[in-house]
Amino acid sequence: MIYIYYKIEKIFQLCDEITISCDGQCIATQPVEGMSMDKIITVMVGHSLS
Repeated sequence: MIYIYYKIEKIFQLCDEITISCDGQCIATQPVEGMSMDKIITVMVGHSLS
């Protein structure tokens, strides 16, 4: 199933695996277990925001 959603918190409730894409390119596919909000955002933007 493909679920496109902008509320990242819901991903942890609904998904077992997350694929992050940008500009039509797959950046990462990883299990949700072990991921954090910070890790997901870092992968999405390409660098840490802190």
